[in-house]
Amino acid sequence: MNQNEIQIKEIESKIGYVLGLTYNHIPWSKIKVKSSYKFYLDRIRASYNTQNFKEFWEVLCKKLGIEMIKIETDVLDFLDAESACTMQLLRKETLYLGNLGIEVAKQLKEERKQQKEEKEEE
Repeated sequence: MNQNEIQIKEIESKIGYVLGLTYNHIPWSKIKVKSSYKFYLDRIRASYNTQNFKEFWEVLCKKLGIEMIKIETDVLDFLDAESACTMQLLRKETLYLGNLGIEVAKQLKEERKQQKEEKEEE
């Protein structure tokens, strides 16, 4: 792997993390859809015509009905600093990144569940 491929993998990983956290914060009780994945992917596609990553994420959260998510600002700053590559990836690899986000969302949910179980055992 050359340096460019490593950087792209890091960007994809961070996009997946942000999309995963975002997915877990969607207020599903207020949203009546047949396919949650299609709804989520459609909102990503509707949001990626922005200038930079911070703007994309802001628009995505509004379209998903999310008011606030706590995400490390260094992750958002990194993706925003790499906006040219980040936005190109979002536009060209939407399906892959959407699936990556859903995988991350499931992992994060499972980790929270395990932490909760460990606390209850103590």
